[in-house]
Amino acid sequence: MVEIKNPLYNCVAPSTQTVHADSHMRVTSDVSPAISVSTTFEYAQSAIDACNYGPDQRHVYSRESTPTNLKVEAVLSTVTEGHAVLFGSGLTAALAVLIHYKPKKIALSECYFGIRKVLEKYQSL
Repeated sequence: MVEIKNPLYNCVAPSTQTVHADSHMRVTSDVSPAISVSTTFEYAQSAIDACNYGPDQRHVYSRESTPTNLKVEAVLSTVTEGHAVLFGSGLTAALAVLIHYKPKKIALSECYFGIRKVLEKYQSL
């Protein structure tokens, strides 16, 4: 499992934290890491040096995780001194908020139709 929060987060100014919060996750010599736009990731047991081999495999499908999301989560977690989570879709984020806060009453006038379906599902749980 990747450590999300940089262990040095409380040793530097917030502006420095923002720039270096993901430095403990660096796997290349890039100063500014590339933004990953891949939706699927290689998994090959025959290639031991593949990025996603064995127990260190981090990414399978982009809605679960991507290198870019992990870096953003690390930066946000460090700067806020909390735990940040990015979601692959707004519906997933909406359901996570409902499950976390467990509201007893919800009032909406207009919203995305998918949110209504998520609310119906949540209320049936």
